[in-house]
Amino acid sequence: MIHMNKLIRTIKIFAICVFVLICFFIGSHVLVLITLAPVRANIGNLPPGYKEIEFRSDSGEDIRGWFYNSSSKKGTIILLHGIRANRLAMLARSNFLIKYGYSILLIDFQSHGESSGELITIGIKESQDVRSAIRYIQEKQGKSKIGIIGSSLGGASALLADISEEIDFMIVESVFSTIDSAIRNRVASKIAKPIALLTPIAYYILKYEINISESGLNPIDHIKKVKCPIFVISGRDDLYTFESEAEEMYQRAQTPKELWLVSNAGHVDLHAFSRVEYENKVLSFIERHMN
Repeated sequence: MIHMNKLIRTIKIFAICVFVLICFFIGSHVLVLITLAPVRANIGNLPPGYKEIEFRSDSGEDIRGWFYNSSSKKGTIILLHGIRANRLAMLARSNFLIKYGYSILLIDFQSHGESSGELITIGIKESQDVRSAIRYIQEKQGKSKIGIIGSSLGGASALLADISEEIDFMIVESVFSTIDSAIRNRVASKIAKPIALLTPIAYYILKYEINISESGLNPIDHIKKVKCPIFVISGRDDLYTFESEAEEMYQRAQTPKELWLVSNAGHVDLHAFSRVEYENKVLSFIERHMN
């Protein structure tokens, strides 16, 4: 009888564990699908001085955005937003840089804002959008100097695009080092740290949905190939991209390179968080390497 009770108890525990795993699998699948779903937005009125643009991307989608053409001809800076955002997230940076004579290209990544697309791909198709944006500027501006500022997904996509030989500088903000750490850190932050141990399940769901290899979504494997000046920026209190990840990204990068870990900042808009210091540091970096 005692052995029978132990057996029943063991079966119950096993059943509970299986149930929890099934719930996590279903929950992970739902969360992945929500994360990858397109984020449509009516961007609104065109700001003064900008013009609406559209180009066909190598991703197969029609990319929409705004272009500001400065009369100073100092060069063009492409601004790349984070996941589930759009060009408006980078507009404050744009207006700051315009004051110093730079032309600006703001785009909505595929499956974001007003651009077409049916699935966010965490950098796979978005990196093709980056390459196409550079080509668009080259066709419109000739031999104009080009720089990139990318936040989170924007920075990751710039690194994954492997376009450093075609630009004069790159600034990457709050960029995950590997897709594994990106998933694990977000699960631990939003749900619970123990559940983050099940990250491989979420990763394989993601892999199935967007058809990628793990190595294809690791910015840290691409940053070492960047040949232009690069500035790595991240928040010291970022729970999605740890300080140690930013430091390792910086260590892997070639010179010239810079690192700024923003005190007390999480995974936030770093320009809005520390506007004066951000503008001073970023402008200094751009002026040194763009001119």
